[in-house]
Amino acid sequence: MTQKAPLVAYGSSSESDSDKAVEEVCRRDKVVPVLQEGGCSMVSSSAESCVKPGDVSIKTVSDEHDKVFHFKKPTTENELENLGHKRFVPATDRKVSWAVGLFKEWRLQRMKKSPCAAQISWCNIDDPTLTKGHLCYCLCAFLNEVVCRDGEDFPGKTIHKMVILIQFYLEGRGIMWKLMEDPNFVRLKYTVDNLMKEHARKGVSGRVCASPISTDEEEVMWSKNIFGEDTPTKLRDTVLYLLGLGLALRGG
Repeated sequence: MTQKAPLVAYGSSSESDSDKAVEEVCRRDKVVPVLQEGGCSMVSSSAESCVKPGDVSIKTVSDEHDKVFHFKKPTTENELENLGHKRFVPATDRKVSWAVGLFKEWRLQRMKKSPCAAQISWCNIDDPTLTKGHLCYCLCAFLNEVVCRDGEDFPGKTIHKMVILIQFYLEGRGIMWKLMEDPNFVRLKYTVDNLMKEHARKGVSGRVCASPISTDEEEVMWSKNIFGEDTPTKLRDTVLYLLGLGLALRGG
């Protein structure tokens, strides 16, 4: 059986053999030709030793890639400063502004009602000298006194969310205090837990409950032939109503 001639003929000085040798090495080793002064060198991905087919020098040149840089323009101090702060999506920023604004408004109103309340006057959330003790005291009083515009208590989940949003605000100013985990804020944690339980006992859940359908209203729908089983549409609506009535409305 006749054997095929090798693809690379080493020692050949002809131009065609040299070209074939280069193509074979490029295909096998996935090398990339790099133009240099005085000739063409090859950068091999497998980093094998140099191969010399004829008078064409094929070698690994790893240093050539180090000369190619891909960088952006120099960063300014303001850009670095902005990147170093915690960022939130716009919706979260609005919630943070709402919670912090509510806390600041409460502090101003409290100082008017109780001018001698030194701990309240000292609790400026934007003051870099603010201590954990002052903030813990003020947050406990704030959460216990804040109510909705209609005078009703906030749901327990909203009370907890206010604390987290104020923590986000502090983190944005470089104050990395974990208000619900730090032992210095254990009084705040117990206050939040107790307020959530108290509001739950009062039925303040924040959930939107569906209005119950009276028996008379149901009889009207049956009498007007809105419910039934004579058509696929009526059957679908009837089954949907009965499932919603039994599993959603009456299930609470």
